[in-house]
Amino acid sequence: MMPDVDLAGQKTGLRGFNRWWPLLLLAVFFIIVGGGYLAHYRVAPGITLAKLERLTINDIPPGSSLYIDNTDHEVQKGGSLTLELLPGDHTILGSADGYWPWKALVTLSTSDTTIDAFFIPSHITIEPANASAKADIALRIKNYQLPSAAHPLLLLNGCESVYLSENRIIADVPTAAGCTPAPFLCTDNSCAPTIIFSPVEPIASIIKYPGREDALLVSLGSHVYALALDPRDPRAFAPVLESRAPVVIDGPNGSVVGKDLTTYFTLDFSTHVRP
Repeated sequence: MMPDVDLAGQKTGLRGFNRWWPLLLLAVFFIIVGGGYLAHYRVAPGITLAKLERLTINDIPPGSSLYIDNTDHEVQKGGSLTLELLPGDHTILGSADGYWPWKALVTLSTSDTTIDAFFIPSHITIEPANASAKADIALRIKNYQLPSAAHPLLLLNGCESVYLSENRIIADVPTAAGCTPAPFLCTDNSCAPTIIFSPVEPIASIIKYPGREDALLVSLGSHVYALALDPRDPRAFAPVLESRAPVVIDGPNGSVVGKDLTTYFTLDFSTHVRP
């Protein structure tokens, strides 16, 4: 004997399930999205999920405005700013009174990235050298040699070597243990020496920007320029001195000294260099 089957009840149950399953799926979707959001995941280009990376920017002058990927961030008190952004490249445009605009391209590939803002002062104090200082500067300039492949200028705490070749400043791939190539040295998982500056006028000197491991002071023609090591656009680049054939080199105790056609001098970066 066949058992009784409640077909009407089954149909009613199916109709109820058919009515509610879209809402159940929607609820599951929001639970997944909410959980991903709380876990710092966001939708990345290509409709994929990516975990947000933390970017901290230090040494921001008071009253600065930072535009990060065209989003405005006011930093009235200066200091530091921490953001969470998707992995990849991000543009930074910054402005502050007394400084040239700061421009940078930052690549985020690890969970925590910290950079120092590079606001180049629009005015640097020039102090004429006295007789004894003049003699010291003259001797330093006489003995100065532009960095070469055999004797490069080391930056990024010894992990980046920079040298001049055919009037082009080149950054080489680091070979020291524990050093990771900078993002601008690598494309498609391949890293190679990269030209970071190639002017028309002959370069007279190349030194570190005082207090930094990621920027240079370059003398050429009638100017001394400050520029970020990373050549990708947008890039921090501005004149710090205009004179007649100026040349600046490293002075005693971390100072910057130099000469033009008539004067020996010291450049005072003291109010703009981190302690």
